[in-house]
Amino acid sequence: SKSIPEKYPLEELQNLNANEKKEIIKTALADAAHAASHFYYYVQNIDRQAEDHRKHELERYKRESLAFSCVVMFLVGGPLGAIVRQGGFGMPFVLSLVSFITFYLADTTARQLAKQDALDTWIASWTANGIMICLGILLWLRVLRGPK
Repeated sequence: SKSIPEKYPLEELQNLNANEKKEIIKTALADAAHAASHFYYYVQNIDRQAEDHRKHELERYKRESLAFSCVVMFLVGGPLGAIVRQGGFGMPFVLSLVSFITFYLADTTARQLAKQDALDTWIASWTANGIMICLGILLWLRVLRGPK
């Protein structure tokens, strides 16, 4: 059989018989499939690295934001206790539970969006605190205005 050179001038390709042409096409298809496989692996690897980077970033910001959330919960809980003086233990407990569930749902939703790369990791980590800070400010303003 004839040795297949790396590059084929057009004249040489025309001189080859049908089996040699089939062999060249088969080799070219195999090389293309191999290149596509390497490209697919490369893209998958980049996607995995980006996902890992997002997870690490999210965890870093989560540690900071969860530590700050204690202060935020105090900001919300203080005026809740002042507003709901009557009603015994039940009403302040229910309002505190509702505020915690609001925080938890906002935090969980934002983190899931960040994991899907639909939201920046920093914003996702601080969204729940931002919502609760706004709620805390509104409650403090209500307490400062006093009863009507």
